[in-house]
Amino acid sequence: MSLRNLWGYNHNIAVEVPDEHEGLFINTFNFVSVNDGILLGVQSANTLGPTGNIKALGDTISNGHINCFNKAIEFSKVKANQNFLSNVLIYIRQNEETITTADRNIITFGAGTANNCSGVTINSL
Repeated sequence: MSLRNLWGYNHNIAVEVPDEHEGLFINTFNFVSVNDGILLGVQSANTLGPTGNIKALGDTISNGHINCFNKAIEFSKVKANQNFLSNVLIYIRQNEETITTADRNIITFGAGTANNCSGVTINSL
């Protein structure tokens, strides 16, 4: 699946892919003032499959900007292998519930191997 030229403002979640997948491309995007940016994988225990082993393989997230209050990019409850993040600018904002950004997981790959980040910049606002 390829998602290109995405723009989102003031959303709860910009992009969510809650199932096992392979070869997802998210390219050229701009998500501003969103609670969560890109959530890949299982976000709720209720949707976890019977084996409890969901995979996210070979995803590419590139050339974009995320301005969010909580999570920027998360591979949740998945075995994330050979995923690539490149040229992504992330702004983490503080809100009324968030006093500091120091203890938050900005980018989470979960379990897995050979994941790669290059040209990723994270700033706190």
